Amino acid sequence: MATQTKKDKSKKKWFTVIAPKEFSKIEIGEIYAYNIEDTLNKILKLNLMTLTKDPKKQNIRVSVKITETKGNQASTTFCSYELQPAYIKKLTKKAKSKIDDSFIVTSKDGIKIRIKPLLFTRAKTNNSLLTAIRNNTRETLKNKFAEMSCSAIVESLLNFSLQKDLKIINNKIYPIQNAVIKAFHTQ
Repeated sequence: MATQTKKDKSKKKWFTVIAPKEFSKIEIGEIYAYNIEDTLNKILKLNLMTLTKDPKKQNIRVSVKITETKGNQASTTFCSYELQPAYIKKLTKKAKSKIDDSFIVTSKDGIKIRIKPLLFTRAKTNNSLLTAIRNNTRETLKNKFAEMSCSAIVESLLNFSLQKDLKIINNKIYPIQNAVIKAFHTQ
């Protein structure tokens, strides 16, 4: 016969989850657990549209990690940002070239970040131009992130100013149709 443990005798409760400061510390929702300490280090994946109430951002998935608990509230920090695969497929066209890259950069406050930029040209392009755009993007992001804190980087990513800057900078090499960040992970 199975013996009852301490968890079997007590009941689970609902605890409120609060968004990070990048999202104005709004209430995300609730999490069900025996006690608030059980929720620490849990990662929640959310659609960015639910946080910002902007339907244009429905193709973006954001992950937040529970890092601190006070009373019945769990505070979170920003963890990652990803585009939905269906949206990437929609952006990809046969008559255009795709420039995909993945590398690690360090922010001003010493946080390592894995970033995956994705750029599309207006027409098919030769490999030497694609390599020049890829190298220019990599160098630009490394220099820009070395001067910014992680929270400032997240702010520029969420309001799409980072993507606009990438498009403007690379238009000098070859006309860019779209410049997006496919993924962004803090490590």
